[in-house]
Amino acid sequence: MNLDKILLKHYNLYPEMQIQDVVKLIYQNEFGGGHLIRNKSDSLKRLQEEYNSLTIKDIEIIHDSELLLGESKLFLDIGNNLFRLNLKVIKNAENKRTGIVDNANKNNKDINNFDNADNMLVDCKYINLSTINSFFVNTANSISGNVYNFEVKLEIFKMLCKKGIMPFSITSIEDYLRKYKADGYPAVSHSEIYRSTYSPAYRIVEARYRDFFSTECLSVQYFY
Repeated sequence: MNLDKILLKHYNLYPEMQIQDVVKLIYQNEFGGGHLIRNKSDSLKRLQEEYNSLTIKDIEIIHDSELLLGESKLFLDIGNNLFRLNLKVIKNAENKRTGIVDNANKNNKDINNFDNADNMLVDCKYINLSTINSFFVNTANSISGNVYNFEVKLEIFKMLCKKGIMPFSITSIEDYLRKYKADGYPAVSHSEIYRSTYSPAYRIVEARYRDFFSTECLSVQYFY
């Protein structure tokens, strides 16, 4: 999928995106995680801490803002053969299996009746965080990217705004990018608005790891 389509897709899914969040998306598209991961154990520890900190409220945001039409909720395309692997989906599957989440839903449909192929989930009993961390570390250590390509991609973002397809003013974008370039194009966090609205929790992984969930671990199932 072309970058302009990726940007529009994400904006439609997350209309509270700020310039900072779009730049983060473009950065991930070009550089992946943005740095080599030399200590796999430290990476796993951070993943475990983030995963364990997810609340039921965080997980419920999946249903409101991440209905990826015709796609797996587990993976969100960011282009360049890379995806965001959604930790909330995995946590949600684990909670449903252990009976923690949403008794009201049990009244509407048996949670063991997975009959909607539009909403693909992984059953967590076949996937552990160490595996996900390996996907993430391998991806981070295999993606380099370069500044020239990154700047070309930033121009695509500016073009979409100049055409009125995305809502940010050119002045605000140029002001942001001027300072961002002066800082050396570092990896950026999501904006406070984005974090408070969508509670993002994911890891960047290569597309090839999607196949693991549907074939190797025999863990793809479906839920309402």
